[in-house]
Amino acid sequence: MNAPLAPRIFKPRQVQQMLNCGNTHFYKLVADKKLDLLKDGKSSFVTAESVERYLASLQPVNA
Repeated sequence: MNAPLAPRIFKPRQVQQMLNCGNTHFYKLVADKKLDLLKDGKSSFVTAESVERYLASLQPVNA
């Protein structure tokens, strides 16, 4: 049996929820090329790869 495919793209609102950030911070990440925003007509999408890359770039806080 085939395993279900993991999503490869997300809507901007989904990414904002994942990262717990608002529009301003989200679009700053896009402008800074930390997230890849794709357009298909009027629809926008963010690649899962760019979300994973951004999360991997974050530095842990030493407690």
